[in-house]
Amino acid sequence: MHEKIFFSIIAIVIFSALGYYYCEMSRFAEGVINDAKWRNEVIKTRGKNADTAYAALPDSVHKAAQ
Repeated sequence: MHEKIFFSIIAIVIFSALGYYYCEMSRFAEGVINDAKWRNEVIKTRGKNADTAYAALPDSVHKAAQ
């Protein structure tokens, strides 16, 4: 009886951790996509001067672009 309760608690903890990790990765990916969309808009509006605007972007965008 105690084994079932113990393994049930362990399963709940593991699935909760996986769910939290999935939500955090989804939020991170959404931010990277939004940054990339913003960069594309800058390139469209500024043309050749987009490189200077791209240099001013946060580090997360530079890491995602590599």
